[in-house]
Amino acid sequence: MYGKKWSPLKIFSKKSVGLSAFREDMRTIEDIRAAVSSELSAFERQMDEAMSSRQPELAAVLDYIRSARGKRLRPLLVLLSAGMFGDVTAQAYHAAVMIEMFHTASLVHDDVVDGADMRRGRAAVHVAWSPKAAVLLGDFLLARALQLAVQYREYEMMEEASAVVAAMSEGEMLQLEKAATLDITEEEYYRVISAKTAALLAMCTRWGTTAAGGGADDTARMRRFGHALGMAFQIRDDLFDIAPSTAAGVIGKPTGNDLRERKLTLPVIHALRQASPERREELLRLLSKGDGLTNEDVVCIATAVTELGGVAYARQRMEAFADEAARALSFYEDRPGTGLLRDLLQYIIHRDC
Repeated sequence: MYGKKWSPLKIFSKKSVGLSAFREDMRTIEDIRAAVSSELSAFERQMDEAMSSRQPELAAVLDYIRSARGKRLRPLLVLLSAGMFGDVTAQAYHAAVMIEMFHTASLVHDDVVDGADMRRGRAAVHVAWSPKAAVLLGDFLLARALQLAVQYREYEMMEEASAVVAAMSEGEMLQLEKAATLDITEEEYYRVISAKTAALLAMCTRWGTTAAGGGADDTARMRRFGHALGMAFQIRDDLFDIAPSTAAGVIGKPTGNDLRERKLTLPVIHALRQASPERREELLRLLSKGDGLTNEDVVCIATAVTELGGVAYARQRMEAFADEAARALSFYEDRPGTGLLRDLLQYIIHRDC
């Protein structure tokens, strides 16, 4: 079970059942992390050990990566899922480390592919070092994760992880293909985000459950929870590009990063479907500019997408996936970790960044 500093059972509240409305008492990601602080500390120690190299330049890049840890959503999901069904075992830590290494490798490679200059508030690896260094770092992390799987004798986990990483690459290729043609259906969009985001989160909850001794039904149910949570997570991310609202509903300026990469996300896909032929043609003309989009162009697209119902529709679909995830958790109302996972779900769909 979790560390004794903060019992999930004591902080669970039935108020957390409703997912669509913003809750003023919603716990922050820091609150949720605090409930498993000792387990996260143990994970960090193992992660630091795994992300090491005797090659000086590679070691320097790895130190740079380690110093910006992010929210650690994926290991958090592994640990919380394990804690629901028993002890946080060595296998749970193995899963958390491997999955976070796969995720980190994908971020490093994605930044090169997308030409993204910033990651977690500072220069991306390919900017701070070079594109070659970034590619080699991503390759090292992928190979190191597989090496650890062999060392741990986690062959089934390695098989699933390899399939998930291959699917992530396929999802990225599909997105690149559709960005070139500016033609993607809603179903294809779901295929992309399922492969790129949701499948890895489903692996987190599946292996956390398995490592703690959950049965076959539990594993299948928690995999569904993780996948639905991942779909909601990615749609929320995509909404930031068009309507970066706070939890209280205050609208900020659209970032337009996806628009400049010609990525058609769910709000844009729905808006194009609802637009008149003339307005659709004008939107596609702007979207085709890609890197050439000005800030005024981005605001113009975001305004049109909002007026055409794209933002409202994407939020509706996000909440539907969140409700699907909540239904999977409803089988475990009496377990001490359910409240934490439900609050993590709440955080994901109401977060500001």
